[in-house]
Amino acid sequence: MELQLVESGGLFAAVLFEVVQQSAWTQHVVALTRYRAGQLPSLLDLVITNERHLVGQVTTNAPLGHSDHCALTFDFICYRVRNPKPQMRMTGAERQEQNRPGNLRHQSVSP
Repeated sequence: MELQLVESGGLFAAVLFEVVQQSAWTQHVVALTRYRAGQLPSLLDLVITNERHLVGQVTTNAPLGHSDHCALTFDFICYRVRNPKPQMRMTGAERQEQNRPGNLRHQSVSP
C-alpha cells in the first residue's frame, strides 16, 4: 500500500511518513482501523516491515471489548535460523599434541 500523509496527522505522522518513505519500508494495513462516534474513521493501526514479503493476509476484525480500534490479524513470515556446522572443541593438552612439530602433517579433523 502506498502510504499517504494526511494534513491533520500532526508532527508525529509527518515524521513517521518521512521515515517509512526514506527507509523503503512497507506499511501493510489498507483498511480503516479506528471508528469513533462523531468522528471520521481513520487508519491508525499500522504493520510496518522492512521487507514486503514478511507479512501476508492482513485482516481487520471487530474491536476487543469497548475499544474503538479494530483488531488486526496477519501472517508473519520469518526466516528460519539454521544451525551452523558443529564446532570441535579441543582441550589445551589436545591442542599442544596437535601442534607438536612431529604432528604437523596433513591431518583431517572431524567432529
